[in-house]
Amino acid sequence: VFFLPAKGGGKLEVRLAALRVESSRVGVVSLLRRCQEGSADYFAAAASSAGLTPREREVAELVLLGLSNNEAARELGIRAQTVRVHLTRVYRKVGVADRQGLRLRLLGL
Repeated sequence: VFFLPAKGGGKLEVRLAALRVESSRVGVVSLLRRCQEGSADYFAAAASSAGLTPREREVAELVLLGLSNNEAARELGIRAQTVRVHLTRVYRKVGVADRQGLRLRLLGL
């Protein structure tokens, strides 16, 4: 579960379990398009300015959706250690130390 600002000043609660029922691979960009206008563009701009590779961006999207490293690895068909390597690079490029910092920086919350 994570929260996004909603139109009108409230908070929108997003539950990962509900997303998985709809699709096994929902990108954060499509999720954000449903939640708040402009957030998807913010994510795309932040990921681009950080110089994330396509795979790093995929890993970041799954992490922002709340998946663990093991779950992200299964989703992408790679090892959990590879997800950790990508995530470490994402943290370095974005300038954060953890998942919460990543969420704040890439979603502009």
